[in-house]
Formats: sequence, C-alpha cells, structure tokens
Amino acid sequence: MISEVRDWIEKRDPHHPLRRPRDYKPDGTRRRTWYRPERKYRLAYRRRPFTIFITTVAAVIATSLAGVATTSVVGSIFANSAFAGSGWANCSSPITWSTDTSNLTPDQAALVRPDLAAAFEAWSKASGLIFADKGEVPVKYDDSTTKLQTSVDLNRNIAVYFIPDSESSIITRSVVGYGTPTRVFSDTKEIVSGYFVVSTDYLVRTNSERRRVLFMHELGHALGLADSDDPDNIMFRYLDTTVSLGAGDIAGIQAIEKACIG
Repeated sequence: MISEVRDWIEKRDPHHPLRRPRDYKPDGTRRRTWYRPERKYRLAYRRRPFTIFITTVAAVIATSLAGVATTSVVGSIFANSAFAGSGWANCSSPITWSTDTSNLTPDQAALVRPDLAAAFEAWSKASGLIFADKGEVPVKYDDSTTKLQTSVDLNRNIAVYFIPDSESSIITRSVVGYGTPTRVFSDTKEIVSGYFVVSTDYLVRTNSERRRVLFMHELGHALGLADSDDPDNIMFRYLDTTVSLGAGDIAGIQAIEKACIG
C-alpha cells in the first residue's frame, strides 16, 4: 500500500530554514548581526557563541578521554512516526530527477544545472543510489499548501522547482529552500517520490559552491534525511561553511537505504 506523507510533513515543518548572514535590514540599511524572523512551525534555532564554545570543548574532552572519534549520524526525516527509517531502494534502474526552470532565464538555467548534477552525484557516491537527469517536467506549485504536482505521475522521481521569493509565502531572504519525500510504501518503508523547492533570488546572487551546498541539503531531505545539529554535516540545519557531505550524512543515508525488491 502506498501512503501520502505530505500532510504529515507539513505538520512538523518541512521547510528547514537555513541560516545566512543578514547583510541588510528590511528597510535596506546594513546590519552586522544575524537575522532570523519568527515563523510558525520553525524548528531552527541559533546557539549563542559561548554555548557553542562550551559544547565544543566538552565534546573534544569527551572524545579525547574515550580515545575514539564520534560521528553524529543524521536521522530520518520521519523520526518518531510510523514512517521512521524510510528511504529509497537501491535498484539497478535509476531514480530520475526532473526540473522546472520556467522561472529562470535560459542563462540562469544553464548556470544552475551543473551544480544540481554535482549535488546528485555527491549523494550517489555516498549511498550507491543511481540518479538520472530526466530533463524538464513542468510542475504546478500551490503556495497555500506548498505542494508540487508534476504534469505526469512519475514514480521514483525527485522534482526540482525554482521560485521567486515574491511568489512564495515560505521562501524569503532567510528561508532559501525546502525539500521533502512525498510518497512512501508503508509496508516496506520505501520512498518513491519527493521534491525540493529553492529560491531563484538566492541562486542568482550567490556563487556555485553555495548553490551546491543548498542543493545537497534539500536533496538530502527529499531522500529522507532530517536536519542535523552537527555543523560538519551538509544536513546541518543552517547554511554554514560545510561544502561536502560529512560522516554523519553518509552514515545517515546508508542507514535508511532499502534493498531493491522489484
């Protein structure tokens, strides 16, 4: 039996806001602090520098005493639910990914596609999952529910949509993307579809490295991973300095990957 999980995801906030330096106040003047507006269902938080220092020192001491390295494994996006541990099946047939670049110019679309491909390649190397670019597939975006619907029913596909900040109640200068699985086989806990949405405004004002970080993070959610509290992981809940998959990311995706039964 196949189960729709989007409504459940919405209740726990699938939007996964990412932190970036807020260079400007809403009135256009420069600021030096970090800015994070309040949002309903917000899961993100920011620890104070002193807390980070104490936590880091304590972790270093504990690791030193134990004589072993510790890894913060990224958990399932469905934690504490019937879908916990759901993941994609590692089959010989690839998981396709499709894009709707109707909100991008041809030059912008050409700019972001290599970064998208690099994000899928990074997760492929970490998990063994095979991905294939399906090309352009138009989608319908409903801002009232933040859901995407593809023009055709695609099985084992991840849809990618680009939206201007002005056309979304979720995407802002502070929230630059969100991703989620959308369908899961309840008996085998196999994810069979997902999507992620990213800000066109952010994509055109940032560089290739930061675009790849954003794509890898949101793709991780579509693959079934939750946010991480470890800044060494791509799934860290804020857009940070990490530019490659961490040990926790890799262990997390491998833990939820399913054997192919098709």
